[in-house]
Amino acid sequence: MSDFTTSSIPLSPPRVAAERPVSTLRDKSRRRLSAEGPLRRFQNWVNYALAQVPPRFLTPAMADRDAQAMASLSALAGGFRAVLPSLRGYGLTPQGALHLAALVQGAQPRHIVECGSGVSTVIFAAMLRNLGAGGCVTALENDPVFAEQTRDLLRRHRVDEWARVVDAPLAPITLTDKSPWPWYAINSVAAVEGPIDFLLVDGPPGKLRRQARYPALPVFASRLAPGALVVLDDVNRRDESKIVARWQREFGLELIDRIPADKGMAVLRRARA
Repeated sequence: MSDFTTSSIPLSPPRVAAERPVSTLRDKSRRRLSAEGPLRRFQNWVNYALAQVPPRFLTPAMADRDAQAMASLSALAGGFRAVLPSLRGYGLTPQGALHLAALVQGAQPRHIVECGSGVSTVIFAAMLRNLGAGGCVTALENDPVFAEQTRDLLRRHRVDEWARVVDAPLAPITLTDKSPWPWYAINSVAAVEGPIDFLLVDGPPGKLRRQARYPALPVFASRLAPGALVVLDDVNRRDESKIVARWQREFGLELIDRIPADKGMAVLRRARA
């Protein structure tokens, strides 16, 4: 668990991606993608590696950056009722969490769906609570132990009213390419009702096979609301970067931002009509 509380950290306003024109975001994203080469891939690898540095090994500058991100996150979410687990290692980073909260602040979705669960589930639920317009988070989790830990976190932060964690064991599914993909069991996915306004894809584990998270769009595309946001984490890994290109090509999603910091995050949007 983290050993700091956000109440003792000076608050600074977050940078909200929604404040920039979509055309600017799109142009920058295209430039980033077109510049993808050995140097960019190396920088992505460095960013991804740094994002997994445990808190005790952070430099003072990195620790200060994390603290400021957590302070801004707490301000956006209306404060947290307990100490959040450390946002380092293999999970969400403080900067990644802040980007997600800012996206929710701008989009104000009614239904958020997560592939995977954890601290992000708590952050989403706290954002919905603070926005005060209702809504809910549905998180699919293949690890039953981790699913129960997330439910416990939701209860401790008193936001379980805004979120539910669905036990979703992995099972092979067949897509149009006829090859089996390890994905969340069909009966679990059936529990996710549409329309979906915001989809975060941070599971299942990328080590299962190449482009392991690709099925998210074949499975959920028909349930996406017009204008829905789709966020793919870990795009500083080559597999996830390829998934972004496939989703754009096969489902007509518009890439509106690609955040290179830390593990990398791609933000896509379904057409409004």
